Amino acid sequence: MAERDEWVDGAGREDIALHVNPLKADDKILFHVYAAGLSLCQRDFVLNRQSSVVCGVEYVLKGSGEITASGRTYDLAPGDAYILHFYENHSYRTGDCECWRKIWFLFGHAFITAAMRHLGLLSVSRVRLPAEERPAMETHFLRILSCLRDKPKDYQIRSSVLAYEVLLLLAQYADRQAHVEIMPPQVARAVHYVDEHMHEPLSVECIADNAFCSRIHLTRLFKKYFGVSTHEWLASTRMRYACVLLSQTDLPIKDIASRVGYQDPFHFSTAFKKTIQSTPSQYRSQSREMSRESGARRMHA
Repeated sequence: MAERDEWVDGAGREDIALHVNPLKADDKILFHVYAAGLSLCQRDFVLNRQSSVVCGVEYVLKGSGEITASGRTYDLAPGDAYILHFYENHSYRTGDCECWRKIWFLFGHAFITAAMRHLGLLSVSRVRLPAEERPAMETHFLRILSCLRDKPKDYQIRSSVLAYEVLLLLAQYADRQAHVEIMPPQVARAVHYVDEHMHEPLSVECIADNAFCSRIHLTRLFKKYFGVSTHEWLASTRMRYACVLLSQTDLPIKDIASRVGYQDPFHFSTAFKKTIQSTPSQYRSQSREMSRESGARRMHA
């Protein structure tokens, strides 16, 4: 079940700046900024993601749009930031405008989910900043973009610090009370436990115990919130995390298998192919080829 990005009824999106920063096996970055860019979305542009492997923050510079995440829709205007979370279903689109201009950056997996949870942002989709904070926010995004473009000394650390400052500012102004009811506490505890113990051979019973509820009740909540059972969500989450590691790092496949809870690389490869419809090696090659082709298109645009 590979992630699908679907453009519907629109002329599309133009990335007028896009810079990628793959994470190497020996890099020690807590908040790894994987990519950053500046995009122009034309009228009627729509993007849908199912069980997204994307996590990042986008900031609206001009025009209008909307985002739908976890069944709720939010309008987006200049000065609004919206957060894209790992594993969620979300969609966003342009509003009633000729062009929607936004700047953005994406996180590698690392510790970002734990950071989002700590800052109270894990269930937040949109943050509307006051006018006096907008210049500072835009400056942070531009500096992150410059770091990945120019790659000065220690640029990975610089971009990481800048991204964390963005999250701190968003946390300051996020209306947490408006979002706290979205994710049931048992589901939140289960997601947190899986995120912290992804490398272990987890069972639904174990997850339910640590979510402080029964297996049956947890599955009922997961079906209501995510649309799938706990077991299905766990299997999908392991594979989504594997996709992130395959596309964003140069870790050996056996190490990736271990990080997503498989002690046997062969069993991991079998499960990956059944779910994603390609082997881990094929998926990594295809991801890198797509990145090269995207870069070539931008160079000749």
